[in-house]
Amino acid sequence: MVEVAFKLNLKLAGRTYGPLVAPIQQALKDLAGIQALQALKSGFAEVVVEGQTIRLPLEELLVEKKAKNGLASASGYGITAALDTELTPELREEGLVREVVRIIQDYRKKLGLPMEKRVLLVLDADPELALALEHYDGLLQESVLLSGLRFAREEGMEEFAIETYGLRLKLE
Repeated sequence: MVEVAFKLNLKLAGRTYGPLVAPIQQALKDLAGIQALQALKSGFAEVVVEGQTIRLPLEELLVEKKAKNGLASASGYGITAALDTELTPELREEGLVREVVRIIQDYRKKLGLPMEKRVLLVLDADPELALALEHYDGLLQESVLLSGLRFAREEGMEEFAIETYGLRLKLE
């Protein structure tokens, strides 16, 4: 889930290793994958510099953890958690519908309609947005307390934009 990289903590170890600092830094850059994870578990990293094996305790190293592509991660207290940040078509559709819900709720507020009052929603949307609204009809119905939903183009509709999509709506 994460890639681990090590650097020598120069404040702690610079004087100890003196002229070997640059070769140690290079050897640490080459330390990756399973070797890096083993170093984290064992509490030290071993590198070979100028024919000698140097054992570096983690206290002398700066440890950087970076999430692999498509993931976000955070570490603390010996635990690393990662989240998949890839937007699937389903997540994208749900996000669009949630944005429509927000727009409708703001519009209801603008009209002074009580939040608990059920309303008939008339929608006219670009095809991709309309498809998302049809797929997540239940979410839309629950979130804005609809008495009904109709897709049509009528006079007096308010116009909105979500990303690059056009949306027109009317509440009755």
